[in-house]
Amino acid sequence: MTRKFEKKEDNILISSSKCDPKKALDTGRGQANVVFASGICLDFESGDLSPQALSKLLPNLRMTVYSSFNSTKAAPRFRVYISTDGIINVQQYRAIVDAILNTLRAEGYGDKKSNTGSKRHGLDLSKRYANDVFYLPCQPKDPSGAYFKVFKRKPRKPLIIQEWIEKYIAEEKATTTFIETPLEQTEFGSQETSPFIPHEGPGVDQEAVDKACSGWQQCPPGKGNDGFFTLGLKLASAGCVQSAITMILREQPQHGRSPDDRIRQVLSILQSLVDYNRKDGSKNITLNPDDYDVLNIDC
Repeated sequence: MTRKFEKKEDNILISSSKCDPKKALDTGRGQANVVFASGICLDFESGDLSPQALSKLLPNLRMTVYSSFNSTKAAPRFRVYISTDGIINVQQYRAIVDAILNTLRAEGYGDKKSNTGSKRHGLDLSKRYANDVFYLPCQPKDPSGAYFKVFKRKPRKPLIIQEWIEKYIAEEKATTTFIETPLEQTEFGSQETSPFIPHEGPGVDQEAVDKACSGWQQCPPGKGNDGFFTLGLKLASAGCVQSAITMILREQPQHGRSPDDRIRQVLSILQSLVDYNRKDGSKNITLNPDDYDVLNIDC
C-alpha cells in the first residue's frame, strides 16, 4: 500500500451500499436511505483474531483484508470486505453480519475477554449496518502494522446470500426465547393498545403470532429496525400467508418509536420473505403488484 496520510481523516470514505437522500426526510445516509448493498464490510480492532485466523473460520468465503490507519504489528487492526452473490437490503445485511458474528462466537471468540481466558473477536459491533462507511486502504501510521491480502483460492467464492440468511434464521429459532413481561411494566402500559388481529387458519400457529407481536412491542430502544425484521420472520415461521403478514406489519408500527420508518421497511421485509420461499419452494408468501397498492408505495 503506497497511499499515505498524516491523519486518517484525510483519507476517502467508502461504503458497500448505495443510498438515496430522498428516501428519508431526516437523514441523508441513514439505514432508511439505503437502496441496496453489494458486499459486507467488517471492522476488527483490539481483538485476538488475526486475518489468517479469520480466514480459517470462514474458509469458503472470498474476502479482502487490509490494515486500518492505527494498526500496529503488536496490535493489528483491519477491515474485511466480503463479496456477495447479489445485492441485499438493510435487513439482509444485518442478518448476514450477525450470522458471521455467531460463527465467531461459536468458535470461542467472545464480545469481551473473560476471566476464564476466552478470546475476544474484536469485531466492532457498532459497525454492523449497511449504511456504515469505512476508509480506503492506506499505509498505517506505523508501517509495521501494514497488511493487505485477498483470500480467493478455491473453494472460496462470494458469500451466498440465501445460505447465510437461512443460517441466521436457524440460529434465531434455536436461541430466541420469549419472556412474558406484564404490559404495565413496559412503556406501552399507559397507552391504549389494540388487540392482536386474529389470523387463525390452516397451519397458522396463533400463539406464535401473538408472541411475535408482543416481542416487537417490547423491543428496546435502538432495536426497532432489527426487531421489526424479526417480527416478519416469525410471522412467516408461524404459517401466516402474505396478506396476513402485510396486515400485521402495517398495524404494528404504531407501537414503535419510529412508525414512519417501520412502514417504509415493510416492502423490503416482504421481498426478503419472497426470496426465502423461492429457495425452499414454499407458496405461502408471494409478492405481486397489489402489494404496492396495499402499502401505498410507488413502484
